[in-house]
Amino acid sequence: MRSVGEHRNILLLLSDNEETTSPLTEALATVADVTTAWTIEDLFRLLRSSEYDSFLYDWNFQGADWREICQEVQRTYPKLPIIVVNRCGGEQEWVEVLKAGCFDLISAPFSDSQVLYVIEHAVASRDPQPCQSAA
Repeated sequence: MRSVGEHRNILLLLSDNEETTSPLTEALATVADVTTAWTIEDLFRLLRSSEYDSFLYDWNFQGADWREICQEVQRTYPKLPIIVVNRCGGEQEWVEVLKAGCFDLISAPFSDSQVLYVIEHAVASRDPQPCQSAA
């Protein structure tokens, strides 16, 4: 567990292609600790052994259907926001991702600021928001 005041996010990425994942992990490395799972077995082993702020799924992962994996992660870790990363995507893919219960879709080409914005909002979605009264 992280200490109070620790603001560095801990992210888990499932991918099977280091070359295409590298730009994303480089963008995230400035603000987060990123662990990459290269297989489905690695993914669930890592989820059982550590706590993560968000899970990023490479849409083009060859090991399984992205919907099935995301559904299994959601069932087992319902508070873990899932972000799907796609090398090319549009409105149809974004709608598909949201219908599957994921937090968001990041499509290439993506900017560092776009990636960081989505991660920050995904992580914030896990934190309970205090009620504010209109005084």
